[in-house]
Amino acid sequence: MTSFEFYTDRAAGIPAAVAGDRLQEQTSRALRGLVLRLVKSNNFAKSFPVLCQDNNGIIGTDEDGLWDSMRGFVPKLPGWMNDEWPDEHSVLFDVLEYVAKIIAKPSNDRFHEYFQHYELEFDESAGRLSFRDEVNGLLHRGRTPYEMNDKFAIVRPGSLIVQEVASGLVADSGDDKLDTDLRRAVENYRSRAIDTRKGAIETLWDVFERLKTLDIPGDKKASTQVLIGKVPEEIQPIIEAEMKSLTGIGNSFEIRHHETGKTPVPEEAYDYLFSRMGALLEILLGCSGWLADE
Repeated sequence: MTSFEFYTDRAAGIPAAVAGDRLQEQTSRALRGLVLRLVKSNNFAKSFPVLCQDNNGIIGTDEDGLWDSMRGFVPKLPGWMNDEWPDEHSVLFDVLEYVAKIIAKPSNDRFHEYFQHYELEFDESAGRLSFRDEVNGLLHRGRTPYEMNDKFAIVRPGSLIVQEVASGLVADSGDDKLDTDLRRAVENYRSRAIDTRKGAIETLWDVFERLKTLDIPGDKKASTQVLIGKVPEEIQPIIEAEMKSLTGIGNSFEIRHHETGKTPVPEEAYDYLFSRMGALLEILLGCSGWLADE
């Protein structure tokens, strides 16, 4: 597999810091250029073939057919890859996911003596893996919070702290709804769709409220005190204050309630709130013995 680690990564000892959700223009241009290069090198010829004159082998790519198909699946595409693009990276991400479905690495097969050209053969697995490596290399170097996962979908793992918190949030509380909701919140927060991530934050607050009722069903206040009592005594005041603070945030913003007058959560605060609530849930579940062993 191609490596895209560079000196600055090794010197820092950690991956490049995430700059924000919006792709930098040079990253967007590089990704579009990657797709164009793959078009010209016949990586889509298996799905959109130009046949040899004897119709017995593939010798090139039907670029018009490829582009017509791509625009059918991604209607907001511009005229061509090097034209002006919409100011939304979701269009480019849709193109990358479409490409991953149809790409196949070409290599020369039989040489056709009469027409003096090679016919092509293809390796879909090698093409897809190489493509994913190059896409992730460019996304990483552009300091984006996105990556193409092993299902060849663009996802948003988020900042390093979000990734670390999310990796530990697997509940085994015995309460099916809490465990399922927490798993769904973590999964949805990896989405590249902002509305899905917003919903994941709301679900995380729902999990928090439900967690406060598990120890003594029917008496939330007493149940909450039992939950706090499981935390080491030295940090109980800190955890109790954090629980009150996050409860207040959930009630003040459009997280638990959506009446007029509630303040929407700014997108810039999503990672902060997810990691803060996630860290609290992790310590409460852990001290209760309700984290799954993974």
